[in-house]
Amino acid sequence: MKLARFNDDRLGVVTEGGIRDVTDLLPASIMALRPRYRMNAVIAAFDDLRAAFERHDGPVLPLEEVSLDAPLTHPELTLCTFANYRQGGTHERAMPVFWLKPADAITGPGSSVSLPDMALGAVHHEAELVVIIGKGGRDITVEQALDHVFGYTATIDLNVRGILDDQGIAVNAHEGFGSLGPWIVTADELGSPQDLNVRLWQGETLRQDYSTSDMEYSVAELIAFVSGIATLEPGDLIACGTDMRGVGPVQHGETYRIEIDRIGGFTLSVTDPRRRVWPSDVDPKADEALQAARNGSFFMGANAFTPAIEEAVS
Repeated sequence: MKLARFNDDRLGVVTEGGIRDVTDLLPASIMALRPRYRMNAVIAAFDDLRAAFERHDGPVLPLEEVSLDAPLTHPELTLCTFANYRQGGTHERAMPVFWLKPADAITGPGSSVSLPDMALGAVHHEAELVVIIGKGGRDITVEQALDHVFGYTATIDLNVRGILDDQGIAVNAHEGFGSLGPWIVTADELGSPQDLNVRLWQGETLRQDYSTSDMEYSVAELIAFVSGIATLEPGDLIACGTDMRGVGPVQHGETYRIEIDRIGGFTLSVTDPRRRVWPSDVDPKADEALQAARNGSFFMGANAFTPAIEEAVS
């Protein structure tokens, strides 16, 4: 099943023809919640709601006639995995590294994000698979981990480069830096998360193109690792990292599109109050940044990308 939020907090089931509104099937206890928290509650109660969603035969709204929202806006925990791809090579695995991302960073399909009005080196795009926790828990084993997954979605994770090492919150916490969409695909419908192609385009130019089969730590391993540190709750998000090959700057006036197999895709537009211009090419030091992080110098890795001079244009 595919679940979407649309038209200012309506809940729908995505069909071949569009979206079927199931908001009126939600119990009063869920509707009494602030809209931002309803999807979390739907996920927690999904076993009781699913049959009603499947039986519902109300009208289907064409996708072009609705406005999609972020499928989930206020998880208790959002973790972004740094890199997490072998990038075609083999090596000894390092401990996974995560960023925390606040709920205010989340935005939905078709949104426009404004780059920070602050000095920085560049802002890079990272196309990633996102895991949505369905059944919470602590100290989850790798063997049990996928049983705790509710579903999956996609993100264009934005990250600032070229700032001071001790300014961690300025890297990925800005408003709009965590676009999600286009909807949630439940785990049973998606199948294995380790055989998906992830692609991102800058306009018509393909920038990122990789397979989740190349993950250093699989989805199950990421869940097991995180749950050994913090208790996971329904609706928590884990972004699985990206293949750094193809990573490059986003900038004013450009549109980026992500597509993930069996999930779908969406676009994100970028504006910049400073009208900065960076080289549009893929950053040649992306692999160097990843190697630095693997060698234990995480912040060195995060800031090892090619320095960029801000250039104001009229």
